[in-house]
Amino acid sequence: MQKSSEIKIFRSVPKLLIMSGIILGFALILGWIALQRFLARDAEPLDQAFYWICGLAAFAVLLFCIRVLPLWRHVASPFVILSRDGITFPGKPTLAWSDLTENDWHYIGVGPFVAGATLVVRARGNRHGGEALTLACNAKQYFRHCDSLRQTAGPKNV
Repeated sequence: MQKSSEIKIFRSVPKLLIMSGIILGFALILGWIALQRFLARDAEPLDQAFYWICGLAAFAVLLFCIRVLPLWRHVASPFVILSRDGITFPGKPTLAWSDLTENDWHYIGVGPFVAGATLVVRARGNRHGGEALTLACNAKQYFRHCDSLRQTAGPKNV
């Protein structure tokens, strides 16, 4: 049972579906183009573009397997737990609010286009974090939760 002073942040299934759809859709389109070129090889011999298309399709599938598939494996467990004691990443010790030296949400992208986000939390030698673009909250909500729990932590943890 979840304590009232504990906030569990999970991965967002709709965001994972969108990310998976974009990457696998790209691979599917490239695979279809490569198949059409392969089936028409009698009329037009295979050229270098065919191999580039196949390579890009394989890269998209590899990208999905390396970056997105592991996120799906842990969709039912919380990515991070915020409490009065501090920030906890599953399987790691709790980082007390008073020990935090960094608690940042870094956006990765060019101009207004966001390609990714990373949550980085450091506490006196310990560094935890991970991919944050697919979390069920955004940076503003995350920091609002952190501030409210840090204020209720009391003088011993602040």
